[in-house]
Amino acid sequence: MDHYLPTSCSHQEDFHAFATLSLNPEELRLSLKKLHRVDWDPALVGEPLSNQVLFVGLYDGSVGILNPFLMTLMVFDLCRHGGSAVSQYLRQELHGLFESVDKSSIPELFHWIMELGGYFNRFKGGPLAPWVKEGGSQEMDLEARATLAFFEVSNGFHISPKITLKSHPGRQKSLLS
Repeated sequence: MDHYLPTSCSHQEDFHAFATLSLNPEELRLSLKKLHRVDWDPALVGEPLSNQVLFVGLYDGSVGILNPFLMTLMVFDLCRHGGSAVSQYLRQELHGLFESVDKSSIPELFHWIMELGGYFNRFKGGPLAPWVKEGGSQEMDLEARATLAFFEVSNGFHISPKITLKSHPGRQKSLLS
């Protein structure tokens, strides 16, 4: 089997997930305009189709999330930080988290990112910059949503290094081993 995501792990644990998400049509419109210069009117499609998005998650030794809508790939190198447990967790939870992130959490999350230091000392907010200070009222686009979901997952792993996998109730796996 060909692997499209780089990895240095000696053992592959591959997972995938597909889900239909319900997102704000305005976020979809903003994203199409920003990335593809397409002026899409969600009203022409109507409810409930105007807010439907296909989420495709590909998770392997280096966990990656491919978003074909944005034509972007976020790669999480988690080989030494949980491997299979993290891949399973993301397979089960990431699509729901991507759908449910809330821009009101950005200021607090940005503060946490700055406390991490290191690489993040250079981070000025990127796609989250409009909401770093309280009061950002504009809609997020999908790039901001994906970035927020990435940091929410990272924050969750940092706060709680053990997770209970839904497929194995009561079984704990360390994400930091």
